[in-house]
Amino acid sequence: MAITNPIETLMECHEDILRQLNMFEAVLLDLEQNGINAFVGQRESISETFEFFDTTLVLHIMDEEEGLFPLLEPMLQRRAVPHPHFERTPIQAIEEQHRKAEEAAQRLKILNSKLQSEFDQSRSAILLEEFVKKGKALISFYREHVRGENEAVFPLAQRLLTDEEKAKVASVMNAHRGSVQSNLIC
Repeated sequence: MAITNPIETLMECHEDILRQLNMFEAVLLDLEQNGINAFVGQRESISETFEFFDTTLVLHIMDEEEGLFPLLEPMLQRRAVPHPHFERTPIQAIEEQHRKAEEAAQRLKILNSKLQSEFDQSRSAILLEEFVKKGKALISFYREHVRGENEAVFPLAQRLLTDEEKAKVASVMNAHRGSVQSNLIC
C-alpha cells in the first residue's frame, strides 16, 4: 500500500514503536521479577524486539533522515537565530539521538548474546540485571525521543512542507518499503 501522507505515516509508526516498547517493557519486568529462570521463556519475545529494532526502527530512521529531514533542515536553518552555544541544528541533534539509540540497542543485543551463552548462575544474574537496566534506559530514551518528534518535529513539518515536498517524502518512504521484505514495517 503506497504512502500518501508521510507525516501521518511517521506518527503511526511511532505508535507501533511505542507498542513494541511496551511489550519489551513487560518482558523486562518479568525478567526483573523472576530472574534468570524467566529469561529462557522470554527469548522469543526478546528476539522479536530485536527484529523490530533491526527492521521497523531502521526503516523509520531512514524515512526521517533520507526523506523528511533533508527537506525540513534548510527551512529550520532559515528561521533559526544563530546562537554561539549551539553548534548543532535541531535535526542534527535528532540524528545524533538516532545514533545513540542504535548504539544502545547494539549493546543490548551483545548482552543478550552473552546471556544466552552464559552457564554460570551468578554471572548470569549480573548480566541479566545489566540487560534489564539498559533495556529500561533504552525504552525511556525512545519514549522521550518519540514524544519530542510528535510534539515538535512532525507538526512543524506538517505546517512547513508543501504538498509537493510531502509527496517527495512519501516517494522516499515508498522506495524504502519496496526494498525491505518484512511484515514488521510500518
